[in-house]
Amino acid sequence: MELVFEAKEKKMTLNLYGTKYSIRVPKMKESIELQSKIKDADAKEVVQIYFDFFTGIGLPSEAMDALDSLDFQELISFILYPKKS
Repeated sequence: MELVFEAKEKKMTLNLYGTKYSIRVPKMKESIELQSKIKDADAKEVVQIYFDFFTGIGLPSEAMDALDSLDFQELISFILYPKKS
């Protein structure tokens, strides 16, 4: 008997104010590095750390610039702690 596990790159679709963006799901290493950077960062640097992270997984900076603070917090939760529907 052969057991096979195949992992494929996963994508997320974000609908930000009527515009859809496709980003990839962050790798475990990226999520761990993000948490470490946030933990060690000065409070003024945290937003830029998230911006850099989101850009790295495919979200254009213009999309992030359009977000209000509440949507930004929800986006962090959605990307880092997604719930399957």
